[in-house]
Amino acid sequence: MKLGLWGAGVFLLRVTAGHAQTQPQASFTHPDTTRALPEVPVIYQADKLTPVTFLNVDGQALARKSVGQEPSFLLSETPAITAYSDAGSTQGYAYFRLRGIDQTRINTTLNGVPLNEPEDQGAYFSNLPDILNSVSALQIQRGVGTTQNGTASYGGSIQLFSPTLRDSARTTLGAGYGSYNSYRIFGEYASGLRNQKALYVRASELHSDGYKDRSANTSRSVFVSSGLFRDKTSWKFNLLAGHQQNQLAWLGVADSVLQRNRRANANGTAENDRFTQALVQLQNDWQLSATSLLSTSVYYSALRGNYDFDLNNFLGLPSTAELYKYAFQSGWAGAFSTYTRRTRHLTWTSGLHANTYQRQHTGTERALGRLYRNTGRKQELSAFSKLEVQLQQFTLFADAQFRATSFRYEGSVPLPIIDWQFFNPKVGASFASSPRTTFYYSLGRTSREPTRNDLFGATTTC
Repeated sequence: MKLGLWGAGVFLLRVTAGHAQTQPQASFTHPDTTRALPEVPVIYQADKLTPVTFLNVDGQALARKSVGQEPSFLLSETPAITAYSDAGSTQGYAYFRLRGIDQTRINTTLNGVPLNEPEDQGAYFSNLPDILNSVSALQIQRGVGTTQNGTASYGGSIQLFSPTLRDSARTTLGAGYGSYNSYRIFGEYASGLRNQKALYVRASELHSDGYKDRSANTSRSVFVSSGLFRDKTSWKFNLLAGHQQNQLAWLGVADSVLQRNRRANANGTAENDRFTQALVQLQNDWQLSATSLLSTSVYYSALRGNYDFDLNNFLGLPSTAELYKYAFQSGWAGAFSTYTRRTRHLTWTSGLHANTYQRQHTGTERALGRLYRNTGRKQELSAFSKLEVQLQQFTLFADAQFRATSFRYEGSVPLPIIDWQFFNPKVGASFASSPRTTFYYSLGRTSREPTRNDLFGATTTC
C-alpha cells in the first residue's frame, strides 16, 4: 500500500493481471550472450564503471517515495541537492540546487528529450504535476558527467525515463489527503505486453492551499505511452501534458511581518498564474546487428500561459486597479539519433541532435492594453561521440561534444543574431578493485550560452 499524501489518509486499489511478456525480444550485446533489447538503451546515462559521479533511482524506490510532491523535494533526498518552494508546501513552484548550482544550469531530460526551455534554460516541473508517478527510473549525474541533449550540464544532469511498457498489466486508483487541504487523486492503467503491443495511461489531479496565506496550487496532468515491439525494432510514443494554476507567493517577507504571522504572503491578492505545457515524442530503436543499435527520436514541446504582477504592491504602495500580465507562448521541435556499437570490451556511441525553438512574449496592463510583443528564436545543432574501453579491471572513457547555437530577438526590443560554438571534451578512467568498490577520476569541460535573462537583465517565471 502506498504511503499517505503528506502524512495523511490514503486509499489505493490495484488490480494486477499476469500478462507477462510473450513475444521474443531482440538482443543487443556481444555475439555469445543474449539480452533483451531495452526500451531505453543506455546511451546518455553513465554505466556501472563509467568514471563520473552518478546515482540511479529505480521505479520501485520512486513509487515508495512519490506521493505527488514536486520532484525537487524527492531529488533533495539524494546527496548534494537542496530544495525550497514558494508556497511553503510540496506543490506549486519549487526549486532545487545541485552542489549549490541552480536548475537553469542543470541539464534535465525525459528519454533524452531536453526539458530545459532553450531561452531561459529553466526546467519547470510544476507545469507537469505528478510526473514521478509515471517515471520508471531516473539518473542523477553530478558535475559535467556524460554528454546530454540540450542545455549544458554545468552543475549536473537529471535524466528521467518513461514507464516500462513490458511490465505486467495493472490498474491502479489512488487518492490521498494531507495538511493545508492538500490532496492527490490519480488513476493508472497498464495493458502489459500483448501481441507485441502495450499501452500505459495515467491521469492525476493535485491541489494544496499552501502553507503561506493565499498560495494555493491546483494542477492536472496526463501521461500516455504506447509501444510496438518487433524482433529487431521497437516503436514508442509518449505524450505528457499538464496544466497548473497558482496563487503567487514568490516575494520575500520581512522578519517583522513573519514574527506576527509565519504564513504571511507578500504578493498582491490579485496575482495569479496559469500555464499549460505538453510534450510528444516518437522513439524508434532498430537493432542493426547483434552488436549495433540505431536509436532515433523526434519530439515537439509546447508551452502557453501567463502570470500577473502588481507593481504597486512590489514597490510597497497600496494596490490599485493597475495590474500587469506577462504571457508566453512557445513551440519547440527537434530530433536526435544515436548509433551504438557494443562488444565485450568496447562501447562506442555517436549521435546528432538538432532543434528549433521560438517563444513569444506579450506584456499587457489591465487598463492600457498591450504594451509590447517580442519573439525569441533559437536554433541548436550538436554532435557527440563517446568511447568506453574495458581492460580487465580498468575502464577508459572519452567523450567529446560540439554544440552550435544561435539566438535572435524580434519585436519591440530587437536583438541581432548571436551565435555560440562550444567544444566540450571529457576523459576519465576507473578501476574496479572489487565488485562493490570502484576508484575513478575524470576531467571535463562544459560551456553554457547566456540565457535571455543574462542578455536583458530580466526575470521570467513560468
